[in-house]
Amino acid sequence: MTVGDKINCPYYTLNEVALRDGKTMKEVWVVIKDVVYDVTNFMENHPGSSEIIEEYAGTDCTKEFYQAGHSSEAFRELKTMKIGELVEEDKQVNRGRSQEKSQSLDDNSRIDKKDKRRSRRSFLFC
Repeated sequence: MTVGDKINCPYYTLNEVALRDGKTMKEVWVVIKDVVYDVTNFMENHPGSSEIIEEYAGTDCTKEFYQAGHSSEAFRELKTMKIGELVEEDKQVNRGRSQEKSQSLDDNSRIDKKDKRRSRRSFLFC
């Protein structure tokens, strides 16, 4: 992407993306790492089925996309579907949400580790 492409890149809000859920409007858009993709024409060709995309239509599915372990070919194909980026305010909102999620996951893993240690101690001292 050149500097000129960056300047001419359309910007969308999370609300605009949410309308493109395949139900409210016929288009299906998703957000991955603050980039907006129109995946409407890819739905039927998705190797994991269109139902997976439908589940995340109109939302930010960054976490789910990366957890699925997509191939380098999938990343190349995704680039061809880019239609824009999130507006700066919504990028900040998204970063806040992801930090809250990761903080929550960290807190839960600490609790789980404490519980496991306690159960091991109980076992050792019974």
